[in-house]
Amino acid sequence: MPAGLVSHTSVGGLTPGGGMGWLTRKFGLSIDNLVSVEVVTADGQVRRAAADEHPDLFWAIRGGGSFGVVTCFEFGLHEVEPVVQFGLFRWNLGQGPQVMRLARDTTSALPPDLNAVIAAVNAPSAPFVPPQHHLEPVYGLLLTGFVPAPEHAELVTRIRESLPPLFDLVTPMPCVELQKLLDEPNAWGMHGYDKGAYLEDLSDPVLDIITGHVRRKTSPMSVLLLYRLDRAYSGIGDEQTAFSGRRAPRYAAFIVGLTADADPLPAERRWARDLCEALRPYAIDDGNGYINGTSDYSTDGCAEATAAPSTSGSPGSRPSTTQATCSTSTRHPASFTANRRHHERPGSARSRGRPPPQAAGHRPGQVARVVPQPPGLPGGRWSS
Repeated sequence: MPAGLVSHTSVGGLTPGGGMGWLTRKFGLSIDNLVSVEVVTADGQVRRAAADEHPDLFWAIRGGGSFGVVTCFEFGLHEVEPVVQFGLFRWNLGQGPQVMRLARDTTSALPPDLNAVIAAVNAPSAPFVPPQHHLEPVYGLLLTGFVPAPEHAELVTRIRESLPPLFDLVTPMPCVELQKLLDEPNAWGMHGYDKGAYLEDLSDPVLDIITGHVRRKTSPMSVLLLYRLDRAYSGIGDEQTAFSGRRAPRYAAFIVGLTADADPLPAERRWARDLCEALRPYAIDDGNGYINGTSDYSTDGCAEATAAPSTSGSPGSRPSTTQATCSTSTRHPASFTANRRHHERPGSARSRGRPPPQAAGHRPGQVARVVPQPPGLPGGRWSS
């Protein structure tokens, strides 16, 4: 099933908001592969919600946040190879405009079996990174192929020849390890502030804004990530789920300010806010981004999220925060309210009687039931 990019994000935290990751272009969002849920609603009743049972509740849960406590998820499954082809490329900040144009041209033409994430990060202190580039601010492209090695290698060669990177890492990788790739920079215990937006395209004015603002971040933990959303993502109608973004092809921007201590956080908050504000004229829909990357939707159209440091020693993502429907930030761990764009299910003729969404390639009869675990326990209990 399509999941996120961080393995210790719980299924209960990921799914109600949408769920996007490496397989989204191939199989859609997590909610597009959701078959049913068992949910405890506000009146204390345990209900099963699916396309044929409490369909309005099922519609709302898929992308609108939580309308109760989901105690079991049932997903349609897809077959993928246990090993994927992975490539990571890094360029210096001075190459920013060229890198972003290469990334735009690469991501806009990818087949569904390939996916890429564009990043502005600091290079890790890892063995594959030359020592002189450890912790250096860089642009990056993460290229994942659910394809045979020669097909992936062909695109790798084109990237290397188009703009030779400072360094790169190209290797087969177990799919489960791919899911853990971003775990460490998203560990518990950090102070964070997030902004988000959907962008129709990485136009030259957008790239000028991004490259101008990336230089201004001061924390080596802060990042800008751009996900390409199209193909299977766009195969679902806007009104078939309560998902916060429309389904036309787009980029999802994640502007994440992170610090190890509280004192430097205000500077990263300003950086994130300034970058999002500069991108606002180019943001689409209502200007707000992905609901899982936000904790309060601002009425002026710039989504933001804040997270206090974790006080738990348990593995997991940064603490979840309340999805609020106004510009005032309201925070409470593991609490969500409805997506602001969808207060009730559309009743138009074109939204009635549509078949339940099903991502391309889903094989009927292949399902997994996932039972979320209490906080502090890893993942969830799976049964096929």
